[in-house]
Amino acid sequence: MKKLFQSLTPFWGGTRDWSQHGGIAPLETKPEKERAMKNAHERFGTLEFTKRMKDTTTEIRLRLDRVIAEVEEKRNCMLHLISVVGGDSDVGAIWGAVNEQSFFTICGPEIEPLTASLGEGAQCLRGTLNIAGRKPFRHLVAISSEMAKTRPGADPEGHRAV
Repeated sequence: MKKLFQSLTPFWGGTRDWSQHGGIAPLETKPEKERAMKNAHERFGTLEFTKRMKDTTTEIRLRLDRVIAEVEEKRNCMLHLISVVGGDSDVGAIWGAVNEQSFFTICGPEIEPLTASLGEGAQCLRGTLNIAGRKPFRHLVAISSEMAKTRPGADPEGHRAV
């Protein structure tokens, strides 16, 4: 089983030896020359959610700031943390999708498209960000139940740490 970590904001400068971090490495990174970003908005990825019902299809796309995903194979993925920003109704829809254990498609500047879910018992935290002169927008952070158990005292039998 290979565990992978990805933050859409690179927290390293230049090349890094990932063997020091228990084999945790960025997901399918591009060459360093292609990674250079001139504007902060370029670091955001996208989280896409599609819900199909009898006669309608709803597609929601939000800006993705942070993600932690565990990938065993290309098709077998588990999300542990997502952080998204967007409008009130879109964030509310994603909150509902997390509670329904729905699947999301994630892509970003350094991430190949990935389809995964937060699983059963995921927890969500929502807030509002106010910026002078602009409409307020919503922020959602969702964590898997497995990640929530890594805090001290939550799971004494747990074998994982963050």
